[in-house]
Amino acid sequence: MLNELKTFLTSFCAPIRRQPGTTPVRFGHITTPPYRLRHPSLMELIATALPSTGDKNDLRRFFVMTDYECQMITEEITAELCKGTFPAVIATFADILQALRGIRRCPGSSRLAWQTTTDPLGWEKNGGIPRRAIIVIQLDPQVSADSALALIALVQWVFDICADTRASLHVLTMSTDPGYNIVPAIAELRCPGIVVAELNLAALAEHDPVANAQVIEEQGITSKIDEAIDRIGQRSLAVILIGDATVAGNESKPGLDRTELQHARRMAQFNCSRRWVKGLPNIWILEIKGNCPLLPTALEGYEEVHVVLGPSYRDVAWHNDAGQLAVFNRTTARDERRDQLWWARQPNTKATYVYTGGSSIEAFLEAGHHRHRLIEDAHLGGFIASVFDMQSWGIDAKRVIRRCMQAPALNMAMEMLDRLHVQRVISRDGLILPELDAKAFRSILPLVDYDHRLALFVALDSGDSDDIVRMVKVQLAAVAGFGLERVFSFKSLDQDLFEVLEKNPQLPSMIYDACAGYGRGLAPMGTMWLSLGLWKHFLKTEYASFNAKYKALHDLIAIDRALSQLAETRANEMYHALQGHGILVPPAMQVVKEANDINEAQKLQLQAHLLRSFLHQLVAVYIPDGSSSLAYDLIATDTTVSEISHSDSIAGILPIDQIHEMDAANCSFGVCHLLHKFPGKSAFLAYDWTHIPVSVVAQWKDENAQDMDLCDALTSGIPPLSGNCDEWHPIEDS
Repeated sequence: MLNELKTFLTSFCAPIRRQPGTTPVRFGHITTPPYRLRHPSLMELIATALPSTGDKNDLRRFFVMTDYECQMITEEITAELCKGTFPAVIATFADILQALRGIRRCPGSSRLAWQTTTDPLGWEKNGGIPRRAIIVIQLDPQVSADSALALIALVQWVFDICADTRASLHVLTMSTDPGYNIVPAIAELRCPGIVVAELNLAALAEHDPVANAQVIEEQGITSKIDEAIDRIGQRSLAVILIGDATVAGNESKPGLDRTELQHARRMAQFNCSRRWVKGLPNIWILEIKGNCPLLPTALEGYEEVHVVLGPSYRDVAWHNDAGQLAVFNRTTARDERRDQLWWARQPNTKATYVYTGGSSIEAFLEAGHHRHRLIEDAHLGGFIASVFDMQSWGIDAKRVIRRCMQAPALNMAMEMLDRLHVQRVISRDGLILPELDAKAFRSILPLVDYDHRLALFVALDSGDSDDIVRMVKVQLAAVAGFGLERVFSFKSLDQDLFEVLEKNPQLPSMIYDACAGYGRGLAPMGTMWLSLGLWKHFLKTEYASFNAKYKALHDLIAIDRALSQLAETRANEMYHALQGHGILVPPAMQVVKEANDINEAQKLQLQAHLLRSFLHQLVAVYIPDGSSSLAYDLIATDTTVSEISHSDSIAGILPIDQIHEMDAANCSFGVCHLLHKFPGKSAFLAYDWTHIPVSVVAQWKDENAQDMDLCDALTSGIPPLSGNCDEWHPIEDS
């Protein structure tokens, strides 16, 4: 591979001749092997193959990648990458996006719109990319908002700067599948017919991931792995579970101890790792998301590796039937299945076993549909708002969005465009939030995983609301960003939650009383406030002696301490981000100092901001004619929510019927953060619901849709798509 790389890169990095009708910038793409190269890594091979002049005219080397991949760069690899004339820059997509935003001088598309530097060390001095550079980009297979926005910004910068005769810019992308590469489509907008130099390294690599593996097509996965555990003795064994693949029965083994793989806390694609202890064999169980966001890696130090392929995975994605983001099961896409299979390439082990769950390898690979992009799902709103924010750069937002999204997602993009208009986030000309709100929105988006609703909630009235309101919004966004249904769980119950509450009717009052800090008075009014109050309660117990008064609460509800710590860190990151823009916020996580509660005016402001941010997740609660039970409908999409007070969620504690009676109206309102749908079921469930007073909804309508019905004001009129072709059902892959 090294020789092919040297030949390709020597030509690719050669001086760019400026001739009429040619573009003074060079784009290239390398199709890489579908597995991680080691000793040397692909990045090391590229660093070795890159030509060097050995003087000040050398190209500054930039290596850009996802957070996941950046954390896989060892000190040894870093040292190898930095052997050139100038030290290499190893950056994430977020780093590049932030840097390019930081060097904008004025609106428009021209060289003068940017602060430019000829200094090869400009990155270290002022965050600028020098005019002579090669930028090597390991593409994100999930096409996250960070990666897509960084690529859009980079292409715009490259074409603007290349008008400078001193510029020599070379952009080289890499991926296992060219389908991940949105750069040519974006570049075509600036230079129709642009030619991209290509090198196919995958053709020189291994082609059969199961060449040295034993494929097991039977469904009895648990018994097979149990046999391996008995067979392995005291030697090491690894089990790789992908997506919704499960090995039922192993939890009953004694001595199971949860531990962490290196980087597991920071790297979301590793859900967890487990190790057998107390004299049992050294067995690791590695769980990986079904969409395989990380290149398959050869493990070291294991006698056997068992790879259990996953036909589906559960994640947050756009569901057409709801017209909303929902947590549901998807069939793994064809290229995701191909990526899964390459985990079977384990050259360092004596034996590798691959479990298909009942199908042949060929049948497994043929199932599935196209791979979805995060900018089409969980990042949709944040991505679209951010692209419109770039219109002042001379970017045509709608054209760029169409170039970045696959055809099936364009309908939902149109829907989201309408919603962002109704929420007064964007207009045809770009972001229309007030200047300080826009700065806050822009800086908070990546901290809430591009959930535009949470970012908007934090950002609204940044220059007008009081500092306590801002602090509460930061706290709520931090805990909601990690999943209200994930932070808290019910400890093992012999009874259903509703049965527990029926036997102990005073329990809800005790739980509300335990809620701590600002906003605790709202705890009985919704899942978000209840979660915030309980989170602060558990945080306070870390610094104070245990209060036996709340023993029943601690016996019933457990907090995920790892997620709690992450949420606490995230709240502090938001605090610093806002402070950086001159937005005054008290230190976000000083819960012990929150002795008082918020007043009525602060409550109303928080509820108004919550409504505007979650406007299209507004749920009407009413009693249908001829019924005595409450019904729930999402107003914007007329989607029925079959259940809110679920026994597996703290929403089950809420007295929604009492809230409805308290409103003294035919209809009560509340917002829902996420819907849930389960395989084989047609109904949508809500694990959370937070009350919005009728007066707050009426005020929004008077100010924004006075002459319209609320349903008409929130409905886009865009014909919805029906069903999700790749929603997984239990009969599939059986």
